[in-house]
Amino acid sequence: MQIEAFAKQLGYDTNDHIIEQFNKIVQKNSNITQLFDHILDIHTKLKHINGFVAISNSVDCLKIKCENSSPELLEEFHMIVSKFATKYKLNIKKVPNKEVYYIL
Repeated sequence: MQIEAFAKQLGYDTNDHIIEQFNKIVQKNSNITQLFDHILDIHTKLKHINGFVAISNSVDCLKIKCENSSPELLEEFHMIVSKFATKYKLNIKKVPNKEVYYIL
């Protein structure tokens, strides 16, 4: 899958700035392109709990984020992310005090 198509499926416009950000992410982690389909799967799977995959504004990587305050749904979010990371052998990092994981 090409970067432009992946960006669109995550809900981004494919302007030069966005493509440049995605290219930086791919340069930092070349294996990420092999996981585009799986990343889109988790993006879709998290929608019902206000979770999604996005570009990090502070680090050149993708992030998995949940914008929900329900303890039950946050627990589900963390479980889904943990299973996803284990299944695809991803290096993820939880951002302290936030419902965000970086895909490193």
